[in-house]
Amino acid sequence: MKVVLSRDLTPGQHAAVRTFCDASPGYSYLQDPDWPGLMQDEGGRHSYRHVLVERDAGGLAAYGVLRLSRVPGGLALGAFRRGPVVAAPADLEPVLAALLPALRNAGLITVAMNPRWEDAEAEIVERLLARLGGQVAPPARQRLHSCTGLIDLAPTPEEIFAACTAHARRNLRKLDKLDLTLRPVAAGAEMARVRDWTQAFARARGLTTRGLPGLEAQRDWIARHGGALILVEAEGAPVGAFSLLRDGPRVLNMSNGWADPDARLPRSYLVYWYAIRRWAGGAEPGGPRWLDLAGRDDPRVPRADAGAEGRERFKDGFPQRHAVLPRMYRFVLRPLLARALDGVEYLRG
Repeated sequence: MKVVLSRDLTPGQHAAVRTFCDASPGYSYLQDPDWPGLMQDEGGRHSYRHVLVERDAGGLAAYGVLRLSRVPGGLALGAFRRGPVVAAPADLEPVLAALLPALRNAGLITVAMNPRWEDAEAEIVERLLARLGGQVAPPARQRLHSCTGLIDLAPTPEEIFAACTAHARRNLRKLDKLDLTLRPVAAGAEMARVRDWTQAFARARGLTTRGLPGLEAQRDWIARHGGALILVEAEGAPVGAFSLLRDGPRVLNMSNGWADPDARLPRSYLVYWYAIRRWAGGAEPGGPRWLDLAGRDDPRVPRADAGAEGRERFKDGFPQRHAVLPRMYRFVLRPLLARALDGVEYLRG
């Protein structure tokens, strides 16, 4: 197999990667060939490379978006977040046999990965990564959830509502009593206002918007792949906004911003109920099949998050199937340097 790392894709490469990724059940938006372009305004913390693993007989065996964090000496730490993408879990073994040495030769000290497969396939992936020398990253480095809930959007909104808990139904009914208007966010001053709300909301919750694409980039993604960037108005006045991004057969909430972070508005219910009403029951041809709750507690990964219990109670209110995903595994490509960096990180505490 041949491994190709590049900053950009030719039109022919992009078309081949698009076809390959769209056909894989292991697709994730974080491994989409368009994703690096969305992250250009991330502030220089990371750079990205397209990684193509080509079969000797022709065609792709794997594709990945490799995020690089530079360290002194021209070396880097790498991560395939929800990748790399392969056609089937078993393909990872020959792919990694070619990929790991190539990444070492390209100057990587370590590379982390958690290809996006679910349940039985996720177990296969984890066993394979461990057999090939990967180690489960510690909880502090498990920054992507490894369990999620998926609301089936095949039923109608009324059927989904009936399957919610009594507590969730009460909150959803409250929304219908409010004088709310939901519409797409306009460009210009309105977009700037939403950007300010999003940053303020994150600060008020002790969160960060680092690692997320900017709102303009999200709008571009929505135009190409699907989703929604929605302004919320109460009695004619704008009070908040949220985004939903398409992720293959799924759609998920990416960003939220509110004029008053402490307002007693059932905001999370509003976001999910909008998605359910818009896409459930086949309301839009080619729409998403699943509403991804973007994380559920995983007993394999201890959390020290004060807000986790409340979020779990909220998500419990919706009918869903739980999906177990692979945890992040780390491959050490340059052991001495990796130990030195781990020691520095330990001392920083």
